[in-house]
Amino acid sequence: MFDWDLSLLPSSVASGYLYVTIVYNISVSLALYALFLFYFATRELLSPYSPVLKFFMVKSVIFLSFWQGMLLAILEKCGAIPKIDSPEFYVGEGTVAAGYQNFIICIEMFFAAIALRYAFTYKVYADKRIDSQ
Repeated sequence: MFDWDLSLLPSSVASGYLYVTIVYNISVSLALYALFLFYFATRELLSPYSPVLKFFMVKSVIFLSFWQGMLLAILEKCGAIPKIDSPEFYVGEGTVAAGYQNFIICIEMFFAAIALRYAFTYKVYADKRIDSQ
């Protein structure tokens, strides 16, 4: 019916990446909002389990890694992340940006593992085992 000429649009608008990113951002934001609503509705019931650090750690790993990826994608589009072009091999800007993100996530997960050890402590289960004996 309509003959759309997508070649007139900028490549970032014509590709699906922009739209998938918008939908993903909305879904992550709604999930974070729902988690806040859940916490405020069940604050008294969950207080013995200290859920604030647990909620913060789980959502920060997901939400912050998403925004980190967005920042790296913006830097890639701005030309701040160069491609690697040598006689032996060629690596595009997108692959370099993905490599940066993977490296940064590996470092962040070390600190997240330490924080998760305190958020999800074994003492809750050890105390129950001592009580049962």
